[in-house]
Amino acid sequence: MGQYAGKEILVGLRPSEIMVGKVSVGDQPIRAKVEFVELLGAETIVTLSVAGENLTAVVPPETPLEVGDEAYLTLDEATIHVFDPDSGESII
Repeated sequence: MGQYAGKEILVGLRPSEIMVGKVSVGDQPIRAKVEFVELLGAETIVTLSVAGENLTAVVPPETPLEVGDEAYLTLDEATIHVFDPDSGESII
């Protein structure tokens, strides 16, 4: 991945692999704002705003999130996918 140092890359995550909570967990949490919450029975879909970009997470229905809440995202490095922005090919 050294040839991508200082270059733009694309990062992909599955919505179910993003951990969301009201409390900061881990050593590098990402702060987000809850924009939309949709309860679907066995899961809840949450739209979050991070640095001006929206992303979607799927969380357990008991996760206490409401529109306007500040939330923290925690990512498992093993679930992050990195792509070349020109070719779309996986680089990790």
